Amino acid sequence: MDSDHTPRHRDTKSPTLRSILRPSSGSRRSSPQEGPSVQFQTLSSRSSSSSQSISVSQIPLDGPIPPVTLPATQDSHQLEQLALQLVAQLRRQRITSSPTRKVFPRPEGKPDDFPEFRDTMPDKWTVGLGYGPILDVESVVKLRLHPMLHPILRSTSSNDDQIVWNMIYPPETAIRARKDVQEPYDAFRLEPATFPRVSRLNIVSRCHPWEFIVRSYDDSAGVTVGDVLRTLFMYLSVGLNEIDLQATSAEHRQAITAAHDARTRVLPPDKELNWNITILDWIGQETHFAGFIHDIEYLEGRFRDIPSNLHIILCSK
Repeated sequence: MDSDHTPRHRDTKSPTLRSILRPSSGSRRSSPQEGPSVQFQTLSSRSSSSSQSISVSQIPLDGPIPPVTLPATQDSHQLEQLALQLVAQLRRQRITSSPTRKVFPRPEGKPDDFPEFRDTMPDKWTVGLGYGPILDVESVVKLRLHPMLHPILRSTSSNDDQIVWNMIYPPETAIRARKDVQEPYDAFRLEPATFPRVSRLNIVSRCHPWEFIVRSYDDSAGVTVGDVLRTLFMYLSVGLNEIDLQATSAEHRQAITAAHDARTRVLPPDKELNWNITILDWIGQETHFAGFIHDIEYLEGRFRDIPSNLHIILCSK
């Protein structure tokens, strides 16, 4: 016989391989990026029961998938079900956790007509950019606006939501007490101080003759709650000279000295500023922040030729 037609003998000792699972479409895929495909091979019935095979998933997900060792079995349906279970498990492991969303409170006095939007709709005090224009002083005056203060900056704020801060210490020590939950300074310092947002505020007090100007640290965000507290602490830490003290009465000078002595007893003497008489001592021993008010009658009497739209009055307790 011709050598080309000589029958070939199969080696009975070498195990034969047979395909168990192929793509449902019947076509071979050239790349794992084209779509999902699971392929594996196992030893035929001639192989021993202790032998194992390697299955490599070709599901087009991010990152390589390590080989999975499957026990040898005679039932192709059982192997197919096991492969599908492994694929489903790998998919679940690749799913990332959903990001947490900040819960925005519902404005006071507004009916909850759309409860499904409660957690997604931004309110007037949402942190971030693009929630309205930043008005300058001229725009506020021309439009005759009286910007609304943030609720935690108002002197009429309830005990359910208020700033607890002793103005002797830096504003980083301030906390927000809201419904028995205390939030640190960094949790609320970036919230806008007014609505609409403004680029400047003026702080005055009935207890001293000075005026504090608060400018926004970030021009694209407007004046924030943190800007107000930080600027207020900076001005209250300014030392007074002898001319300022002589301009007041002797009784008031004694009260200023008593307030200074009480303040220096609770502060470490690590800075020379702590030992100077400051504007905070001028206010007296009521050093706890109590918010601001907007008294138009008082402001118009004090600033006759200056619009009082952006002036707020400091309160302490």
